[in-house]
Amino acid sequence: SYAASFGRDHWAYPDLRDEVTQHLARFHAVSAREASGVDICRASLGRGDAVVVLDPTMLVDRSFYDEAMAAVPPYQGRQLVTY
Repeated sequence: SYAASFGRDHWAYPDLRDEVTQHLARFHAVSAREASGVDICRASLGRGDAVVVLDPTMLVDRSFYDEAMAAVPPYQGRQLVTY
């Protein structure tokens, strides 16, 4: 698992701990993009080998995003934006 993010600093699903721990045990490696995610993996999910890695959005250079945005029409008023 590369650069998982839990979106919080604690394991929020105690009823799923055993199931998730079993699934994570099948992975060769586990990483998170925040130190708190590594703490969750180590303390709550049985992955003492989890490490912090770079957010995947930072693995490409600016040209990747420039090219992706080239197809997006320019902003024209109120919009809801998501990615």
